[in-house]
Amino acid sequence: MALTKLTTYQNNTLSFTALLQDSAGTAINITGATLVVTVYNGSTIVETETITSHTTPLSGISTCTFTYTETALWPDALLGYELQWTLASGSRYSFTGNIEVIKDKYWQT
Repeated sequence: MALTKLTTYQNNTLSFTALLQDSAGTAINITGATLVVTVYNGSTIVETETITSHTTPLSGISTCTFTYTETALWPDALLGYELQWTLASGSRYSFTGNIEVIKDKYWQT
C-alpha cells in the first residue's frame, strides 16, 4: 500500500481513509484488527491513535481522524506517519508516509 502525502493546517481536523490490500490488490478482511496510527517529528512521537472499530472491515477499510485540538499542537513541519495493522491472526503490516502541517496564520489561541 503506497501512502499518500497528507496536508493539513494546524487547528484543523485531519481525517483520512486507509485501505489494506494484498499484493494482488484484493482487500484484506480487518475484522478484529487493530490499526495504530503514529505521527512523529524525527524520533519524537507527536500523536498516536488506536483504531479497533473499522469503517468497512470486510473490505479492509478504516478511517482515522485527528481532531482540531490535536493538530493545533503539531509543529508546522513535514511530519512522518506510520500505519501499523495487526490482524486477528497476528499478522502485521506497516506503512509510512508524510503529513505536511501548515501554520494556520488566522487561528488565534
